[in-house]
Amino acid sequence: DIELVTRVMAWVGFVCYLFQASVRFYVGRITHKQIVWHSFAVSVVNLIFFMVLGVAASYEHEWSWKADPIAAVVLVFVMVGESTRILVQHPTDVSVQMRFNSQL
Repeated sequence: DIELVTRVMAWVGFVCYLFQASVRFYVGRITHKQIVWHSFAVSVVNLIFFMVLGVAASYEHEWSWKADPIAAVVLVFVMVGESTRILVQHPTDVSVQMRFNSQL
């Protein structure tokens, strides 16, 4: 049954990314490293996407097939914004950043 497999995979993915985001949040609070916070943002985006997939798979209605592509498009724009922010914050070479920025 494809609906059951989709629902199980979406919610298992949600739980996995919930755990991963929680660990990255905790580690980010302790270490204050920017790279951990960037990875936390990626985990949150994936967490939201899996949540939308899980809700859409759990409630098979006429609107549910539209939720996945809409969520994907919105989250792509969120990730483009996050990527742009990272590039603006770190305009120099990576080796220069690693040598002079202890917060990475």
